[in-house]
This record gives sequence, C-alpha cells and structure tokens, in this order.
Amino acid sequence: MGLSPLLALLGCYNTSSVQNGGLACSAENTCPDGFKCQGGRCWKNSPSSTDAATCSAPLGPVAGCAADSPVGSDCDPVCQSGCGCHRCILGSTHTRFVCETTAPPASFIGPLGTCKDVTTCAPGSVCVEDDVCPSLCYKMCRSDSDCLANTHCTKTGPTTAGGVRLAEGLSFCSPPAESCNPAGGAACTAARGGFNCVFLAGLTGVATSDATVCDCATLHNVEVGAACVISPDNCRPGAVCINARCRAICTQSGPASPCANSGKCAPVYNSTVYGYCP
Repeated sequence: MGLSPLLALLGCYNTSSVQNGGLACSAENTCPDGFKCQGGRCWKNSPSSTDAATCSAPLGPVAGCAADSPVGSDCDPVCQSGCGCHRCILGSTHTRFVCETTAPPASFIGPLGTCKDVTTCAPGSVCVEDDVCPSLCYKMCRSDSDCLANTHCTKTGPTTAGGVRLAEGLSFCSPPAESCNPAGGAACTAARGGFNCVFLAGLTGVATSDATVCDCATLHNVEVGAACVISPDNCRPGAVCINARCRAICTQSGPASPCANSGKCAPVYNSTVYGYCP
C-alpha cells in the first residue's frame, strides 16, 4: 500500500522548523520523523506509547494546567507540557526552555532546596544561582494556583545571566509566608544566611496586609531615600518602596515615634502593625 498524501507530505518536512505540539495527528502516528503522536498532537521526545497514563509521575504534564509556552521556548515549564512524558527544563544556554533529552535524576530537589544545576530541581522548578544566598530551586508560576500552599506567585521571574527576563508573565513562587519583623535588621524568625524578612505584598504587588516572608536579600539592595521599584520591592531589608522612594519601615505601636524628627509612622499595606517613616 502506498503512503497517504499526509504521510508523504510530512516526510518532506524539515523537522527543525516543526513546532513541538504544533501538528495534529491520528492514532496511526502521522507525524514527521523524530515525533510521536500523543493526545492528538505531534511531540518530540515522546514515549513509544500514545497513552499519557504511562508517563512516570511527576514528569508532566500537570493536569488542568493551561499551557502557554514562553516565546522562543520549545515547551511550557509551568505546566510541564510540550515534551510528552519528558521534563521541560531551562536549556544549557539559560535563554530558553527545552525538552530534556537525557534521563532525569533518580530524585529531585524541591522548592527552596539547595541545587547544583538546571537538571536537579523538581519538574516546574529552576535552579537560581546567587552570590548572596545558596543556589536554590524556585518553582515557576503564572498565578497563585500554580504555587504550593502558603506560597504566592511573585513578580520576580527567571532571567538570563545578563539579567534579561526569559518570559513575560513567568514568575517564581514565594517562600512560605511566616511571621517575622520587617523593620530594623529585618531578621528572619529562624536565621538563614543571606535571607531577611520582607513584606509579601512587595513581592507580589497584589496583597494588602502585613504578611511577611523570609526572602533572599539579593534583589533587596536599594538604600533608604533612593529611587526604587514598587513591584517587586527592591529596597534593602528594613525598608519599603513608597511612591518610588525607599522609606524606613517602622512599628506603629510604642510610646515614642520610631522615626527621625518625631515623624509619624504611616501605615503601609493597610497594616495595623507596621508602617514607614515619611
């Protein structure tokens, strides 16, 4: 029996230009060489079976997750989609997300765990190298629903070595919310090298409360009085960005004003506990 017109056409494709998951297919696997039919679409690096139930958890895809691959990437790292049963990881050039072509490690490092390279973090997470804090795994997100309990999707996202953001709308889940004092030395409840207490609202840009997290101090480095970015807040620990200027954080209660020149401690993020010095 001769080749069908569709198979003959696909056999002529230059597969380097075929978008992963971009072609529809049938149960007869009408896909170009190097692709497999899974879920009605052609995928690179797909398993031989077309039954997604055979995928080894937790390599993906994430059930119920709305896939949206970043521009220039082969797959979606948040939903772990576009790679069949393989992981979607940050490529070796740290400029795009690609499908893993080698066997994954036997075990993964969870969010905020110390990592070694792009392959060691759990699916959906990326290893972030830092000169203040240890290299840590950060779970990626587009909304709070992508994050674990007691964590939120921030405005901080993966960037290249040159500081260029890899994908608009792709961010990191915050550390778990915890009660700590963001004023003064802004120490975390449990001391952790390179970490300080900051407002969760300053990281997410959406909350209006005095909820706090213990966050790596790398991005919090602007001094009081200097121009700052409100979301994510980049003022040094013990300060908060108000009207694009870093202001010292103060505690509203107390018999005397904690601010210079007896200035009143003005509420911040609708908090009844903390404020800022005008």
